[in-house]
Amino acid sequence: MFSRGRSLQSVRAQRRRRRNFKIKLAAAILLIILFFGGLVFLLHLKNIRIQKVYPEGNKFLSDEEVRASVRDHLSGSAFLLFPKDNIFFYPRSAIEKAFLSKYPEIKTINVSFRDFESITVKLVERQQKALWCQTLSQSELPPCYLIDENGLIFRPAGEYSLSTFIRFTGGVSGDPINVQMMPSDEFQTDLLFTDALRKENLSIISVSLKEGGVREGELSVGGKIIWNADQDLSVALENLKTLLSNPSFKGKDKNGTVAVQYIDIQNSNKIFYKVK
Repeated sequence: MFSRGRSLQSVRAQRRRRRNFKIKLAAAILLIILFFGGLVFLLHLKNIRIQKVYPEGNKFLSDEEVRASVRDHLSGSAFLLFPKDNIFFYPRSAIEKAFLSKYPEIKTINVSFRDFESITVKLVERQQKALWCQTLSQSELPPCYLIDENGLIFRPAGEYSLSTFIRFTGGVSGDPINVQMMPSDEFQTDLLFTDALRKENLSIISVSLKEGGVREGELSVGGKIIWNADQDLSVALENLKTLLSNPSFKGKDKNGTVAVQYIDIQNSNKIFYKVK
């Protein structure tokens, strides 16, 4: 009798434990549902959802273009529950990566919190240093594109086609956007060289890129200066200055203006030129 009594008590205790466990489990599930339900409700509150986008530093891209691209990433919900435009969960990294992929004119981007209803999109755009044009035709305005300080072609020139930037042509085939026209160090060297020539009253208005690193720079006064990307341009410049100052140099008109068909400075030891 004693053994059977203990057995009944044990069964009843097990039943109580199971019932208590089920009650606690149900309560825990209810709390989780209430928690997530409350969280979803809070995340949908209007005063913590992004209503405004403030672009900064943009010149090539319009404010509305920036805002429209951001809105594309803020529409809809994540996991069908959380609004993507919530200030705490908006896809900041995805927005930044998308901008860098879509717009070659953007060098860096930072998307940041402004207040609980707005974000700031701070852009650093590439700076134009020259133009790349499909041709150097003087009779009509050819399609031209902007080049940054590293030699990257990043945007159609538009109104800048009429600017005083040096024009490059050649060296690129197909769609030029987001194409490295030449290695960065070569491009910067060419810009420094043409600037040095300008100080010697030899303004270069365009540069044609030829095979083997040959550059043909068209002078504003007519004629060409020919150099090579592989040579020491500091030496070439000094040799050229020596030539121009030599009284026996025949490539100047009566006003002292350089008047040549070309000056070829590719050879470190000799300079070849032909007068008009």
